[in-house]
Amino acid sequence: MDVITQRFIVTGQPFSKLAWLSLFLTTDRSLCHCEPRLFIAHVTELKEKLSGSFYTHLGAAGASLSFFLKQIQEDLQPRILIVEREPQDIDKLVLAMGMPLTNYQYLLDQALSALPLSENVLRVPFEALNAKRTLQRLFMHCLPGIAFDEMRCELFRAMWIDHDAFDLAQNAQRYNDAYNKLCAQILPLVQVRPLPVAQTSMVKH
Repeated sequence: MDVITQRFIVTGQPFSKLAWLSLFLTTDRSLCHCEPRLFIAHVTELKEKLSGSFYTHLGAAGASLSFFLKQIQEDLQPRILIVEREPQDIDKLVLAMGMPLTNYQYLLDQALSALPLSENVLRVPFEALNAKRTLQRLFMHCLPGIAFDEMRCELFRAMWIDHDAFDLAQNAQRYNDAYNKLCAQILPLVQVRPLPVAQTSMVKH
């Protein structure tokens, strides 16, 4: 018997527990791919990746998906979960990591804000992601028909899950061509921004 697959998308700002959510939303009946930018060169390839006869629910989680939500909606009619976080919070994290500031998260914020309200779109504040009832709500939104396990939820709440920086760097280099093709219209818009005055003073000293 053919399985009707329910598709879902998880997106939002970088550093917003998207990797954690991809595992939280992976069960014996569901699979959520993390960072699809590493294995697709065009957003239309996502449809094939989120197709199959084993899992009842297939999804993908990644910040870069925010730029393609309109097309993804048209192609896949998925349920969409957006983790909302202020771009200024990402600035602070980027600076703390010693990385250059860009306007990437502001472009991404504009793309997320442009998505119209819909019953298939759930927006959740980043700060609420550790609240059990928020997690239950987003779980049921993305995985309708799968029972929410409160004990499993408690175990996940105690976990810190993130990308391995070395592994991520290796994959980024390995799949650089695919990423450049996927974001060909976005990358030219990304610009380095000057450091804040206080940060500039610290660098000089």
